[in-house]
Amino acid sequence: MMKNNAGHKRSRRRVAGAIALLLVCLNFPQIASSAALDANEAEVGNFNDLKTVLTDSAYNNISTIYMGGDIVCETDTFSINKDHVDVTIVGHPKGESSTRYTIQDNPRSYIHIGKNGRTVTLKEMDIRGYNYYGTINCNWYTDTTLKFDKVNYLGSQAVYNRMGDTIFQDTNVTIGMVPAEPARFPVPPNQDPPQEVAESPRLTFGGNCVFTKDDNTSSLFFMPDDVEKYVRVLPDANVSIINNSTSDTYGDAFYIDHSETTAPPLTIGDRAKLFIDVQSGVQRAYDMRFDSVTVGPDASLRVIQRGDPDKDNSTISINKSLTVEAGATLEMTRVASTKRYAPLILLFDPNGTISFNDPKRILLYNPSKRMFTTRSGPFTITGSVGAINVWTSGTLSDSIDNMPKNMWNKQNGANLSFNAKSETGRISVGTNYASISNFNTKEDFYNAYFDKNSFVMNNMLMLTMGRYTLNIDPLYIPNTTVTGNVGGGSNTNRAIRLRYAGNNGKAQEVNASVDSYGDWTAKLVNATVDANLQVLSHGHSDYLTFGKRTKPTKNPGELSFLNVPGNLAFAKTKPPLLKATVPRVDTSWTISISDTRTRAKRAPWKLTASIGAPLTGSMGGATYTLNDALVFVDSQGQATPLTNSQLLIYSSPASANKRTDINWPADKGILLRVLPGQAMVGVRYETTIRWTLSNAP
Repeated sequence: MMKNNAGHKRSRRRVAGAIALLLVCLNFPQIASSAALDANEAEVGNFNDLKTVLTDSAYNNISTIYMGGDIVCETDTFSINKDHVDVTIVGHPKGESSTRYTIQDNPRSYIHIGKNGRTVTLKEMDIRGYNYYGTINCNWYTDTTLKFDKVNYLGSQAVYNRMGDTIFQDTNVTIGMVPAEPARFPVPPNQDPPQEVAESPRLTFGGNCVFTKDDNTSSLFFMPDDVEKYVRVLPDANVSIINNSTSDTYGDAFYIDHSETTAPPLTIGDRAKLFIDVQSGVQRAYDMRFDSVTVGPDASLRVIQRGDPDKDNSTISINKSLTVEAGATLEMTRVASTKRYAPLILLFDPNGTISFNDPKRILLYNPSKRMFTTRSGPFTITGSVGAINVWTSGTLSDSIDNMPKNMWNKQNGANLSFNAKSETGRISVGTNYASISNFNTKEDFYNAYFDKNSFVMNNMLMLTMGRYTLNIDPLYIPNTTVTGNVGGGSNTNRAIRLRYAGNNGKAQEVNASVDSYGDWTAKLVNATVDANLQVLSHGHSDYLTFGKRTKPTKNPGELSFLNVPGNLAFAKTKPPLLKATVPRVDTSWTISISDTRTRAKRAPWKLTASIGAPLTGSMGGATYTLNDALVFVDSQGQATPLTNSQLLIYSSPASANKRTDINWPADKGILLRVLPGQAMVGVRYETTIRWTLSNAP
């Protein structure tokens, strides 16, 4: 029996005026539901039930349809009633989200959306797609919205919505042949040939989504007609678009129709990630282009082109602008290319722009060395970046051994402000001029002047830019040990290499050891550390190499740890019923700081603390953690959890003593705070606190 909890008045009207419908309903199979249905909800268990709810005017108020079983579409095409409200079809009974049913469509059966402006959502279900018009066929209706929310689709084509909006949220789509499951689903007539994921001019992606195809027949997305278009990746989304085709013609991601008049902007929202893996390019052909590409703050766009495109087909084509915002990442690499005119990035509009606004990382690699190309006039590249590297030969290698031909960065770690303009050209584009406005050739680090001869747009094998960390501690005469920091994080290819003139006058080179926090140590061999020595330190992290020069100075005294106890223990305690603070075992626990600098040079200093991981313990093969349990309680009683970020523990006064002992009352300082149910009995929890001493601020 199809279920619907409509009002009593409505039920009376149906009995009096629709006897035939009542008799049909009595023949529906009983479907159990664990939650009561509201008046605007229904539950269906087969194709005929679904058709009734979507076509019968008596159900026009039903906005949510729950599935009580798998639905196999029959060879019966119908349209949703034009007066039906926007509807969501959910792949399980109400309140039973752990259950997941499947819709299997049919190459001879379509559910038409029925009118302009309608929204249909398919939610929390699997779809076996045998036709290339999708489960809900929007056809040529305008302003329609088709949304997939937590859907797994396998089949010929998920979306046919040529004039409307399509939204994918936490959805996976695989275009390919559907395997037969005769024990569960009847085998329909021959499946339609696999096509695109979607035919739709406006695409929005949210949550975690993966789209794949490998049939050598078409793009993943077809953006049709001369209508408004866009591609939007919502903030915090993680989206992968993978075309495993080996065809140079069909191995792309987007077929953009009429892009000369209605090119779509591609926008990647804050902290979102978009990964595109294709054979022949992001778009089908060089003249299919995006109007603009924007990678938002802390977002990333990664493109891998595996194949060898024909002629001057670019990896990505853009009308007006490419913008990479603060903290964002742009990686665009071509695996193999022998075609002479194959650019990585192609700009169409005269006076187009490429802007790098303090990105985390830019990595561009093209074996054919055609990095940037213009179709109709010059364009400008501007940026504020920490460092710039240019290679004209070599390979794509994330190693300090792969040194760039030209590199630039500020000695003081500030960003470079650069500007470069292309020559006017159509295929092979050089550089008209290039400059760094805030560069000091007497102080800053470089191995060639930054100009049109060193930043040549049609002769770059690889270009990297971005942020970096390279701190070098003062090197005091006659100490031969050099220390510093190259930044922490997950990158395992951090490296430091020091170069200097040895006692024999020959160039010496030593590599530093780098720990997981980025702290590094190197020992100068065959060197006399005096005022005449200059040490060149090259740092490397995430495809970017940078440098600084250091000269030894006379030791004016130093700021250092005098004593840091090796253990900070807390009292044994039972799991609390309420939030509890666990005291330190050693009530006199103390960190001691020594400052032997002369009073004139004795600047204020600060002590910070961080942890690489929360308190962790194990028992019986299981691992347990106490998240946010290790806290610092300041003098005002404010508790702040220790994390992998530096937390201020102590700031010295302007005229600190040569020795400072830091300790706290029993209810202040580093303490343990445990919530009910958080701790396991019998488990010993441990972590490592990293103390950092530095000059303020």
